[in-house]
Amino acid sequence: MRWYNLISNMRYRWILVLCVLLGLSHTAVSADIAYQHTPTWSYRITGRVNSLGYGDGRIFVGSDDSVLYAINKGGYLSWKYPTDSVVSSVYAVDGKVILSSMDGLIYMVNGSGATAWSISIPSYVGYDRAVNAKGGLISVGSMAGVVYILDDGGNQVGEYNTGGYVLATKVVDDGVIAVSDRQVFKLDKKGKLVKTFNLEGYVRSGRISDSNVVVGLSDGTLKCYDLLGNLLWSYDTKDQIGAVYASENFISIGTKNRKLMLFSINGTLMWETTMTDSVTATYITEPFIAVSTLDNKVYLYYTDGRLKWIYPTEGRVLNFIMKDRYLISGTTYGMVYLSELPQKSSSEVYAVAGLAAFILLLGLLILIKSILKT
Repeated sequence: MRWYNLISNMRYRWILVLCVLLGLSHTAVSADIAYQHTPTWSYRITGRVNSLGYGDGRIFVGSDDSVLYAINKGGYLSWKYPTDSVVSSVYAVDGKVILSSMDGLIYMVNGSGATAWSISIPSYVGYDRAVNAKGGLISVGSMAGVVYILDDGGNQVGEYNTGGYVLATKVVDDGVIAVSDRQVFKLDKKGKLVKTFNLEGYVRSGRISDSNVVVGLSDGTLKCYDLLGNLLWSYDTKDQIGAVYASENFISIGTKNRKLMLFSINGTLMWETTMTDSVTATYITEPFIAVSTLDNKVYLYYTDGRLKWIYPTEGRVLNFIMKDRYLISGTTYGMVYLSELPQKSSSEVYAVAGLAAFILLLGLLILIKSILKT
């Protein structure tokens, strides 16, 4: 009987230790409890923010007021570059900025705000992700459905007509990927068709990462392809997909009916949560997910589903960038916000580790003492 009581008591003691360890886990997590956040700074321009770029420590803002703004990390204007029409897309690469305006002009501007070159296309660029560049090659997707491929000097080296307006393009190692409103295309570096992705349905949103192409269709289906055009997986959200982002390991989507969903790159739904309104934009830089909603709020989540912080904005956020430990957002009311992303210093890491060791030692001492008294 004594041995039974001892075993029974030991069981409860181990439960006590487990509770202590769970308490420790809660203590570690509690350091990341969500709070109302205040951005480091905000900057107001005179028009809606249509597109954002980032490079060499500057934020580049394309606006409805026909101006490209270059704002430094401190929140001060470095220079302005005026155009003759709405700036619809901005892409920063190798110390330069490529921008499009809605009068059909494509510009390359150097780091000091001077024109390197400009060309005219028959139509215009309507989406902020329709311009991309890499390795001296530039892709431009127009509302007339044509993808133009340019070299670094602005000379056209190829083109392809997709038959629908172009939502996004990306220069990859062996060519260009283009997402139109009804199809995804793989092109070579001269604009010759390599493969179509055989989509069926209207494309509401699309994102091209370094390894995947993700599209949200009008029937609520999310599809993920590799860069060769092979379908890897699909998922029926039963909702309208308004925002998509793909990183190396995760895909985040936002829906009309207020859902934020995170998938692993292999198609497993990791978690979902209900937001306060429809999701207007999402962006991933691991371990963070930025999300904006129709009711003028920005949220920062960890990829494990924890909400870190939230802040209200003037106008809806349609554009995010997360670079160099900064979260940058732009709104329909002409506000640009910059926040420093959370990071634990070495002293914080040592403090948490020390606290963990202390609580663990305390739990072991309690257990040993109780056993000796038996």
